[in-house]
Amino acid sequence: MTPTRTGLALCAALFSVLLSAPAVAQEGPPAVFDRTEVPAAVTSRVVLDVSRFGRYAITASSDQGVSLELVDRMAGPGEAAGVAGERDGRLDLILDRSQYLLVARGHERATGTARLEVRPFEELHGDPAPELPELKLVSAPLGDLEQRSYWLKVGRPRWMTIEAAGRHLRDLRQ
Repeated sequence: MTPTRTGLALCAALFSVLLSAPAVAQEGPPAVFDRTEVPAAVTSRVVLDVSRFGRYAITASSDQGVSLELVDRMAGPGEAAGVAGERDGRLDLILDRSQYLLVARGHERATGTARLEVRPFEELHGDPAPELPELKLVSAPLGDLEQRSYWLKVGRPRWMTIEAAGRHLRDLRQ
């Protein structure tokens, strides 16, 4: 499924067991690039500095199409999104606090620049996240750049099954 510029509602659910202390309010943006514009006709490397763990949408905007690929220091290069010269890329990723390398590839005959943007997903449940009830249907709408997190209470070792469905469900993490 590819996001469109018309704002196709993409759904994303994030189930996470938070192992760290409660989040402390921090000033400044949670993620920033060292530069937000790159030439559309070449391969450019941009550093992304993430100061808060979370889910982010990284997008390129150009007239001709620029592909994006994120390189993690530990995991290496990720999957590319977009096609140089045809379609701009968008990466929806869960990122830890760290620095990442973003590789933006444009078509050799492209003109102008590509604008890069990183936006955090908005948590709709707030802090603390609610506990996911066992054997009960939970239904809630999600739009683009939105997420819902839940606590999972596991009292004893056992198998657990989580089912999720939705017209635009894109990602589900445990």
